[in-house]
Amino acid sequence: MSDIYVLDYFHIYACSVSGGVYVTNDFFNSWKQLNDGNDYLQKYKVVFTDSLHGWMAGGRIDNVGFIRYSGDGGINWITKLIASEPLYDLWFQNPDTMFTVGGDPEYGGWIYVSIDKGESWQLQNTNFTSGALNSISFMGKFGWVTGIGGILMSENYGTSWKQVVKVPKAYTHSLCSNRKTFWFCGSKGGLLRYTDTTSGSSTVHEEKMSKKQILMNAYPNPFNGNITIEVQTPNENLAELKIYNILGEQVLSVSKKELFAGRNTLQLNFEFLPTGIYIVNLKLAGNVLNTKIILQK
Repeated sequence: MSDIYVLDYFHIYACSVSGGVYVTNDFFNSWKQLNDGNDYLQKYKVVFTDSLHGWMAGGRIDNVGFIRYSGDGGINWITKLIASEPLYDLWFQNPDTMFTVGGDPEYGGWIYVSIDKGESWQLQNTNFTSGALNSISFMGKFGWVTGIGGILMSENYGTSWKQVVKVPKAYTHSLCSNRKTFWFCGSKGGLLRYTDTTSGSSTVHEEKMSKKQILMNAYPNPFNGNITIEVQTPNENLAELKIYNILGEQVLSVSKKELFAGRNTLQLNFEFLPTGIYIVNLKLAGNVLNTKIILQK
């Protein structure tokens, strides 16, 4: 498998360089293949924003690259972008803005951006010619792209990019962050670190927001299986969501998610849980919010 994406307990997706896209609805016990019509082309990235809407990136070196979209849970797929080389990663900056990266291992990499929910894409000017780009992520205004030959950085939400590290022939790929310090590793065994020492908007994630600035709602409530959790926040932040029963036992946990500034929605499935009262526990920007939901079957 080249990538795996966990939406919730009942929706876990994977893709492979052999061309397959798969879903498990019983927490890894069994898998079903989703036919996208291009099973012979490598898939490198799969993301589902909810149980219906999914995206994948892939392609074949010296042949084609693509972004494909499904609005019906992976049953049917539509091509949204065609490139001349593979595309390796996807990033959702906000509900409207998406980025993808790819390129040729010998002749250079590229970054595409869409500001209309993936309907149209624009190639950005990066002047990066060392090799293919394979990973992209953002923390606030800082964006990072890694690939063969180095690391690109944006300080303005991806509007422009500059090369900040040159690593000849090294495959700089993995990266992680604690929102102030960023780490990168490569195929040569090296580990790179960048620390943000600036002031201003780059520290917004470490400032505790007032609980009054964060709103959480759940609907429909009562519900009979599926429920939507809506969170409104004034800034981008990392959120952690857990569900407890009335005995205080945790029954469901959602992977930590980067929430956009504004309105965010999370869809949860409770079909495996019995009728009863549950508590939604949200941790966001140093605050803890709880709301009661009622499951009626």
